[in-house]
Order: sequence, then structure tokens, then C-alpha cells
Amino acid sequence: MTGSDKVSVRYSDKESVNGLGMMMGQYLEQNLAEFDDKVRQALKLNICTSIEVDKGVSSTICFNKNEIIIENGISNRADLYLKSPYLLLADVLSGKVNPFMEVIKGNLKILKYPLTKPFQALRLIRFLKIPEELIIK
Repeated sequence: MTGSDKVSVRYSDKESVNGLGMMMGQYLEQNLAEFDDKVRQALKLNICTSIEVDKGVSSTICFNKNEIIIENGISNRADLYLKSPYLLLADVLSGKVNPFMEVIKGNLKILKYPLTKPFQALRLIRFLKIPEELIIK
């Protein structure tokens, strides 16, 4: 990969990012550093996603060319807004459960869906999944 193919993770300047945002940021930083395929996937993303877990804890991740910005709360710029128990979100990202089945069951709620960017949402879910190499079977 060339220098222009790098994707950086940046945290909001407005306030310190909550635990959910820090955890997601560290996860993204690690995957981008270790897996060229994740960098290629990230470069194709142009979507802003808000995620809310237990007790209203929420963070927003915005993908913009070579940069991922993480901030607290639900952004009004969000194209996609997901709500899920924390442990279910971990199971989705680890590939233990199918996100589409969890939506059908009502366990993973999509509160806002990007009608103008449907393929971006699918690419995002693929990007966020834990790489096969890291899954212990």
C-alpha cells in the first residue's frame, strides 16, 4: 500500500470520546494497521453511522475518504443509525450471529437507513466484521 492509501482514525475535538467510541476506534486502528484488505474496504466507504447500545451510550463513526472520525452521541448527519445491546453488537462484529437475522428478530434495530446509500450500509457491515484471521474457532 502507498502512503495515500492510508486511513487514519481521529477522535472528536469537541469532547473526550466515551468508552464505546474509544473501543470502536481502537478496534478500527488495529484492523487498519494489520490488514490491507480493511484499508481497501475503508477507502470505499462514504457513510456516517451512529450506534447506540445499553443505557443510551452512543457514538458516531463518519467515514470520509482517508479519515474516520469518531464522536459521542447520535449525529444528525448519520446516514445509518443502529441500536442494539452491547453483547449482541459484539456477536455481530465477531461473525457469531447474522446481522440480517438479528434485524428480522428485532434484536438489532435500524432506526435510520440510508435510502440513497444502501450499498454503503452493506459495505460498512462487511468492513466492521472481525477479520477471519482473528476468529478463534
